[in-house]
Amino acid sequence: MIRTRTISACALRLAIFALAGIVAGCSAISPPEPQIPVTSPWAHPVVATARSQTGAPYKWGGTSPETGFDCSGLAVWSYGRHGIGLPRTSWDQYKLAGSPVARKDLKSGDLVFFRIPGQRKSLHVGIVTDRWSFVHSPSTGGHVREDSLEHVYYRKVYLGAKRVTGAAYSPLSRNK
Repeated sequence: MIRTRTISACALRLAIFALAGIVAGCSAISPPEPQIPVTSPWAHPVVATARSQTGAPYKWGGTSPETGFDCSGLAVWSYGRHGIGLPRTSWDQYKLAGSPVARKDLKSGDLVFFRIPGQRKSLHVGIVTDRWSFVHSPSTGGHVREDSLEHVYYRKVYLGAKRVTGAAYSPLSRNK
């Protein structure tokens, strides 16, 4: 009888130990989503403003929640709500706004640009978030959304990025 209790006690301890190992494995903390630094004090509000339009319809030439947004219109509106002017088109944003920044150095609030295949003169722009993603208004029939910068498509068509300063853009600066 003592031997049976000893075996039962050992089996019980072994079962508890195994169960504890399983539970500990299930409760392991998963690695956090990559976080990227904020560019400036106004970067977080600009990103939050862009995110607030998630679901707004794409509208070519659109620059407001009332009309919908195209990609550059969303950037202009989001920055503009915080007193920061941007050129109206994605090409002008790429050529004239801010300073170039390497992909590995992206920060929340940066503008990212993509060369769209089959559209020779078309550039697409979005606003980098703190989650290694970007907010953008993709295309006709689409809506403002957030996509990963690691998505295979966006990695393939990535063109570059610009870091916008708090200084407002002036169309007059084009001639300088």
